[in-house]
Formats: sequence, C-alpha cells, structure tokens
Amino acid sequence: MSLVKEAYELSEQLVQVLNNDEALERERLIIEVEAIVSRREKVVFQLQPPYTDEEKVIGKKLLQLEEEIDQKMKVLFKDVRKDILQFKQQKSSNRSYINPYGQMETIDGMYLDRKR
Repeated sequence: MSLVKEAYELSEQLVQVLNNDEALERERLIIEVEAIVSRREKVVFQLQPPYTDEEKVIGKKLLQLEEEIDQKMKVLFKDVRKDILQFKQQKSSNRSYINPYGQMETIDGMYLDRKR
C-alpha cells in the first residue's frame, strides 16, 4: 500500500472517530484521536515525491479531509477548554463556600460585617 493511500485511510478513520464523539466518552475519544494522529504523523513525514497520478488524486482528497479534521479538532479543543474553565470556576466557588473569609482583603486588619 502506498504511503499516500495509508495517510488517506488514517485521515478517514480520524474523521469517523471525531464524528462519533457523542458515542464515546471524552477521555477515550482523546486517546483514540491521539493514537490515530501519531500514526498518521509518522506516515505523512515519510511521504516523498514523485507521486503517481493516482496518488495526486488521493492527495487532493486528503487535503479536503484535512480541512474537515481541522474544524472538528477545533470544536473538540473548544469543548475541552470550556470544561476546564467550568471545573476551575466550580473549584473556586467550592473553596469560597468552605472558607468565605479566605479571599477577603483588608487594609488595616479590621473586618466590618455588613450582613446585619
């Protein structure tokens, strides 16, 4: 099998995994994506011209798949970032609930309770 065809098949496999992200839990999805990307990276770095006409056609299809993969990866990373920020915010609010006076700043060491 030519390297271009192998790269195309790995890219198709990556698109399928990214399309089925609802069916998988995120951690397993990320592990699968990472494994496919690392295999595909090795194949892509081995690509060397000259290419046959068939490989050129597959290469054009591969470029189209790259755009689709790029969009889906951006969505995945955006979701992960959103979850991380939400986790940090939840952690901060839990901390302030446990110790409500821990984040308080006073100028002269005195605290005035305004909740009366």
